Amino acid sequence: MKRIAAIMFSLLISAGITTAHAQVPGDEFVGTWKSPQMVDTTIEIRRTEKGYLVQEMQQNVFGGAQVMSRTAELVRLGMLHVGGTSVYEYDQSTGIMVLTLGPTTAAGFVRQPQ
Repeated sequence: MKRIAAIMFSLLISAGITTAHAQVPGDEFVGTWKSPQMVDTTIEIRRTEKGYLVQEMQQNVFGGAQVMSRTAELVRLGMLHVGGTSVYEYDQSTGIMVLTLGPTTAAGFVRQPQ
């Protein structure tokens, strides 16, 4: 928990405060996201008829990229469950999306301007 708080604080300092004005629950996740902790990773989230599509692109150091596409569902306000393995939580006060991969593994993502 302290690690997530430290990540969120460092992102707040480095990226500034951004806010999303969600019109529909879950709209706060839609967009392109980058992380200072995972510099080679970009996440793009789009709304579909059945929920959400999450594309995670990881740049390869030798060129090219690996792209993983997974479906996601909004389990409660501010929480997106992705592909049965990951949880994305959105902090409305900071505009930061925290990707939780396990009990001790998390990374903060900041929305990229369109």
